[in-house]
Amino acid sequence: MLAAIGRRVWDFGDAADAAPTAKISVNYLIIHALQALSESITLLQHAGLDAGRFVETITDSVFPGPVYRGYGDSIAAGSYTPPGFTTTLGLKDLDLALRTAGDLGVDLPTGPVLHDVFATAVEQIGADLDWASIAEVTRRRSEGTTACGSRCSWQDRTREPARNSGTTPSGQSGPVLSGAPLA
Repeated sequence: MLAAIGRRVWDFGDAADAAPTAKISVNYLIIHALQALSESITLLQHAGLDAGRFVETITDSVFPGPVYRGYGDSIAAGSYTPPGFTTTLGLKDLDLALRTAGDLGVDLPTGPVLHDVFATAVEQIGADLDWASIAEVTRRRSEGTTACGSRCSWQDRTREPARNSGTTPSGQSGPVLSGAPLA
């Protein structure tokens, strides 16, 4: 029956929790992609660069596919309606991933950070917006408008950005995109 209604069926075994664990893991990966897009796009926008062009660049090269294209476009535009998957549902799936990891004795070091971002988004941005709206947490924190006061302690530890030397961090020449290294 699944083959008739789905594009493809992936078999993860006979264990009752196999398929749900695989689905939770996929959503945990998407959650990371959302946060990575949020941070990268916020960084670009603060540098005065075109976020739409950035999304086009990554989706036409290193990250093709619907997650980076669809959510990248939403984050770049700051457009989170209509929701495809709400922030509340994203937080629920994140909690499921963290609970599953705890049950299995697996450490997910980024989990608590992501949980804070999602909980803040549900509370302060909009529970019924698309889960890409977590980007607004990063944007607000970057502007100094945070849940932890006017500035968080992590913001005080920032360094002056490295100047573009046309080389990769290891000092080797790398592919160049508009004069900047693409490592």
